[in-house]
Amino acid sequence: MKTAFRNNNPPVVQLDTSFNFDKALYKVAAFVYLDPNTNLSEIAAFSLMSQESSSSSFEFILGIFSKMCIRQDLIFLIDKDFTEVASLKKIFPSSIVLLCIFHALKYFRTLITTALARQEVKVEIFSQFKKVLYS
Repeated sequence: MKTAFRNNNPPVVQLDTSFNFDKALYKVAAFVYLDPNTNLSEIAAFSLMSQESSSSSFEFILGIFSKMCIRQDLIFLIDKDFTEVASLKKIFPSSIVLLCIFHALKYFRTLITTALARQEVKVEIFSQFKKVLYS
């Protein structure tokens, strides 16, 4: 994995974390990139974490991952996890962090659903958010 990742030197890496991987409730963080030779997603690295919400956990695994990287100006695609964003900015200060559209919409829909507003106002706010997101 490490050699293939370094040989490809991809500019974009997707970081995603699963929830409650096993009975011990570990989280699995996966670093995935697109292999230009096969046009398929490849795994660059895995990490088991006991606490997903801990910035120190993310900073630790990102520090290890940064040693694998030839370039430090990666583009990271993540879900809406704000702990990941802060940790990425700390370990990879010259990187760009992009939010996954699916996860951003899902998160915003949850916020709108619980908001104290009339349904038509919620629909309009969500519609405007999607316009901004897709622009």
